[in-house]
Amino acid sequence: MREEQNSYFSKKELEKEMMEESVFHSNVKQEFIRTTADKINLALIDLKDILRAKNGWSTPVGIFFALLLPLITAEKFKDFFGVSAATWKAIVVLLTIISGAWSFWNIKVAVSHSKDNENKIFLDKLTRKEK
Repeated sequence: MREEQNSYFSKKELEKEMMEESVFHSNVKQEFIRTTADKINLALIDLKDILRAKNGWSTPVGIFFALLLPLITAEKFKDFFGVSAATWKAIVVLLTIISGAWSFWNIKVAVSHSKDNENKIFLDKLTRKEK
């Protein structure tokens, strides 16, 4: 039997003092949701749409910059696959404009959804009462 000689309290005295001086908090309240698979599926579809709207800007912006950089840095386009340099430049300019408009639209949509709390919206859809 090995006891610490430098301790001021025995183990039992220490436990007793800790129990008398301690405050315990209990936070075990639970909320249960009983629902159908269809309702979960619809809530997940809505959640997916919100997440897509918030994050859908990255692809069009990436394409926009990928098309913009050659316009800025290339001195001149070359004939390729039997298509003239002027045609290639026109194609890249047109695609840059289209991807810029697409980027602008998706950024606008993302900003409009930026304050959405996906978790709360999802739980609200699961817990709402059907009318």
